[in-house]
Amino acid sequence: MAESAGLNGNLSKLYRWWGIWVVGGVDHDAILKEISAESGWTGRYVFLILISAAISMLGLLMPSVAVLIGAMLLSPLMMPIIGLGFGIATLDFQEIRRAATALALGLAAPGLLLAATPVNINKADARAIAKSLDGIGATRAEAIVAWREAHGPFKKADDLKHVKGIGKATI
Repeated sequence: MAESAGLNGNLSKLYRWWGIWVVGGVDHDAILKEISAESGWTGRYVFLILISAAISMLGLLMPSVAVLIGAMLLSPLMMPIIGLGFGIATLDFQEIRRAATALALGLAAPGLLLAATPVNINKADARAIAKSLDGIGATRAEAIVAWREAHGPFKKADDLKHVKGIGKATI
C-alpha cells in the first residue's frame, strides 16, 4: 500500500512538473491557429511541393541517392499530415477536409509533374529510361543504352527501330 502511495505521489509530482515547465508556457490556441493556417493548400505549400518534385526528378535522371534524400528532407507534406492529425484529434471536420485536400493535391502534383517529364535517351541510364518510357522495361532500356554506346547518339526517334526488341509499335 505504501509503494502505491509513493508511486501516485511521484506521478503527481511529475504531472505537476510537466504542466508547469513543459506545457505551462504553451499557447495552445496559437498553435492550433498556426497548424490550421499552415496545413492547407497555400502558395508556400505549392512552391515546396514543386521544388521537391523537381529535386526528385533530378534524382531520377541522375541516379543519385543524395538528391532523392534531399527531396525527402524538404518534406512539404508534413504540415497537411499534422493538420489532419490535429483535425482528427479535435474532431474538427473542416480542418480534416482542408488538410486531406492539401495532402491529396500535394501527392498528385509531383506525380503529374513526373509523368510529364521527358527523358533524353542519349544521356539517361537504363534505369531512368525504363522508368520514364511506357512499354520499355529494364531489358529494352539496357538494349537502348548498349546500342547508343556502340553506335553513338540517336539522331531521331525513328533510330530506335535499330535496337533489338523495339519496333514501330513501340516507337
